[in-house]
Amino acid sequence: DWPDYVKKAEFMLFGDGQRSYESNRQAFHHAVGMENSSYAQWNVWLEQLMVYFVFTYFCGAVYDGNVLGKMQTAVVATLLIRELSLAKYKENLGVLDFQSFVDIAHRLSRELEHSDINLVRLEKICKKTPLFYTEQLLRVILY
Repeated sequence: DWPDYVKKAEFMLFGDGQRSYESNRQAFHHAVGMENSSYAQWNVWLEQLMVYFVFTYFCGAVYDGNVLGKMQTAVVATLLIRELSLAKYKENLGVLDFQSFVDIAHRLSRELEHSDINLVRLEKICKKTPLFYTEQLLRVILY
């Protein structure tokens, strides 16, 4: 059911256009913003997720020497989970609990890490698509 899950999330995020996405993103970041007590919690969730992906994918670079590609994949996987979390937040009318976050991470991880085809495909997309080049990823992370 992964394609349906992603289509639903995409509709939740972008179904009403770019302005709606920006409004939802800002509301989400305000809810977990620096002035909010959930800010530290949200950052820890993302940080631990990124640490996991870096550890998992970086070790794979031993075999193919593609450290940059593995790190791009780690960042993109984390960003995808962040965006799926935003969709879940919107779907749940302003609530994102830890279990929902774990479920999202688990689903994406299952699609990537249990399929070498998908993992290699994502790595190739990261390598060939300018949107996923280092400079662009830094802009998205800091956005």
